[in-house]
Amino acid sequence: MENRKKTIGRFNIRYDWIIKNIRLNFFIAILIVIYIYNGHNADNTIRQINKLNREIKILKNEFKITKAEVLFITEENQILNAVQKNGLIENNETPLILKINKDSLK
Repeated sequence: MENRKKTIGRFNIRYDWIIKNIRLNFFIAILIVIYIYNGHNADNTIRQINKLNREIKILKNEFKITKAEVLFITEENQILNAVQKNGLIENNETPLILKINKDSLK
């Protein structure tokens, strides 16, 4: 019996108290492991969020550049310059309006 009444370290925790409360000790150990896992998981999630935010910023910049290029290319002057290389010219005449009588179709 003398062996069971030994204290561990400078704390007054006896060996028989530890054995009697072994379930509590395992429960606390499991909670500690879950807490550590949760901390690592949170760190990994934050790293992934930061990585995705950087990627979103890059893609937004690429979108803005591409949009500006498309707007520049689709301007009337740019289109005229592009088609003049193929020999096409701008038609400055007003279009003709064709009217068809319904009676003439019968």
